[in-house]
Amino acid sequence: MRDRVRSYEKAPMSEWLQMFTPRKNRFFDAFERQSVNISEAARALRKMLDGDKNCESFGQEIRRLEADGDLITRSTLEQIRKTLIAPFFRSDISALINAMDDVIDHINQLSKKASIYEISRFDAEMQAIGNLIVQAAELTQEAMPLLRSARKNAERLNDYEKQVSALGEHSEVIREQGLKKLFLEHRESDPIGFLAQSEIYSSLRKVLASFAKIAQCATDLVIDQT
Repeated sequence: MRDRVRSYEKAPMSEWLQMFTPRKNRFFDAFERQSVNISEAARALRKMLDGDKNCESFGQEIRRLEADGDLITRSTLEQIRKTLIAPFFRSDISALINAMDDVIDHINQLSKKASIYEISRFDAEMQAIGNLIVQAAELTQEAMPLLRSARKNAERLNDYEKQVSALGEHSEVIREQGLKKLFLEHRESDPIGFLAQSEIYSSLRKVLASFAKIAQCATDLVIDQT
């Protein structure tokens, strides 16, 4: 036992810290795994919005991905509590992984609403917003590895935030057009149908808002490194 204590005393500080500090790369690994999960969920959502007979199977796939995302999020939050020295502020790591989790949660909620309201046909505007969601997911998957060298990649991460913001603004234009068309089609014949389908637009909006939050959190991490 004394020999072991002496070996600790002689070890360099960096080695001593490694004995008590989980590998910081685990946070970056988690961000990247979750971004892949998000991309898969976004693609499943887009296929669901095509409204074919496999709509329910895509819903099941989204639920599976949502469960996987919850595991990644819980594991990351637990790792934050155990880590003595983190690569970024703990609050920023928590904010980012939670924002990523929110994206999949909102996609899952959209899928559930479609099932509850028995919506199997989706407007062209919903599909167009679905395309923007896939683009935002792809941008996010490309951006997460950049956090490993956040200071070096500051400009690219800032561009990522601008691109996601532009997608959100574009989606708002499409959403307003879709809601207007939906209202005109249903205002007299099917007001309940209008309310149900407007819920889908609301969920699509929340998905893109969560992507904007991810991008904001990513740039906050850049600020921490500068």
